[in-house]
Amino acid sequence: MKPVSVLKDNRGAALVVAILIMAVLMLIGAAAIITSSIEIKISGNEKNSREAFYAAEAAWPTALIWLDSQSAPFMGNEDDDTDDPRIVSNVAVGTNQFSYELNYQAQQDIPGYSTDYKNFYYDVECTGNGPGVSESSVQITAGKAHRVVY
Repeated sequence: MKPVSVLKDNRGAALVVAILIMAVLMLIGAAAIITSSIEIKISGNEKNSREAFYAAEAAWPTALIWLDSQSAPFMGNEDDDTDDPRIVSNVAVGTNQFSYELNYQAQQDIPGYSTDYKNFYYDVECTGNGPGVSESSVQITAGKAHRVVY
């Protein structure tokens, strides 16, 4: 009787190839699931960041409306006679919040006008808080003309 070589026997080779192909497909599927879950988290963070930015963008018009309503130039917090900024915080915008800080910077003569009028310049630092811990900041410089001699 002749000895039968196991290596020359092809039975079961298709099963091994099929298992290897399935293992590769499972790895590709797992990578796709991990990638898509990361992409979902990224898009959620981007949405939260965008909402925080919109809240910060809503702050500066509010600060300018307050500044425009002032009949005298704002030079700081008059309650304690310091140059402290005007700070407004935790204003609700839908489900988000914003705050702003208004700082007096300088005054300057207005070209072509009487010296009774001056431009007053302010830095407005706005912060918006969105869902979760998202936060965004916007900074603008604003000016307003005031009559300084009455």
